[in-house]
Amino acid sequence: MSKFTASGGQMNIFDIMPGSMCSDTGKYNYTISGTSLSFQVITDVCASRRNTLVNYSWTLISTGLNDQKKNNNISIFPNPIEGGLVNISLLNQNGSDNKISIYTSSGLLVKELNIEGQNASIDVSEIPNGLYFVRVTNREGTYIQKIIK
Repeated sequence: MSKFTASGGQMNIFDIMPGSMCSDTGKYNYTISGTSLSFQVITDVCASRRNTLVNYSWTLISTGLNDQKKNNNISIFPNPIEGGLVNISLLNQNGSDNKISIYTSSGLLVKELNIEGQNASIDVSEIPNGLYFVRVTNREGTYIQKIIK
């Protein structure tokens, strides 16, 4: 296991595993081009770490988290959910292209629907009790809010 810091195209990496053979800090330049990530050694005496970073192909996978908007555009109530209905109010949202997705805390999609307008009541009685994330997607962005049933 390693600890690293990255900023401004430069990364420092230090191995923190007990008994690690690499006790120095490696310094690398990194560049991102599209979905490709590449490293160039500045200094690193640890050959195995240097070979791993420089000689492998790295592909970036976006979580989309930077694309999300603040949750103040969604009102979900009651939360925690009492009974089988949850109300969603989309504040300051225009249009009718609102897609609602409900995910478990482990990322499993359990319910998905499109709603017209700014308000909806959704039946969640078939969903087991637990922690969920409601994702609202429309042309203005993606909004995510945590709910408890």
